[in-house]
Amino acid sequence: YALGGLATLAACRLVGWRGLLVGPACYALAVGADFLLKPLIERSRPSADLIAVLGSTAGYSCPSTHALIYAATFG
Repeated sequence: YALGGLATLAACRLVGWRGLLVGPACYALAVGADFLLKPLIERSRPSADLIAVLGSTAGYSCPSTHALIYAATFG
């Protein structure tokens, strides 16, 4: 969230108050794309014998929500 905040402040500095809308809009679009794409791609997560995960995770693994948010914010 810190990088998203920095990107929003940088956009505000470059284009004025309208730049404050860029960060939250990019975040919302990325989360919306994630919500729509995961059921379409349906890539399952790796099994427990392939990789050790500290917590339990549910849902599909692709696309990565973190990667979508990064790409939407920083292009």
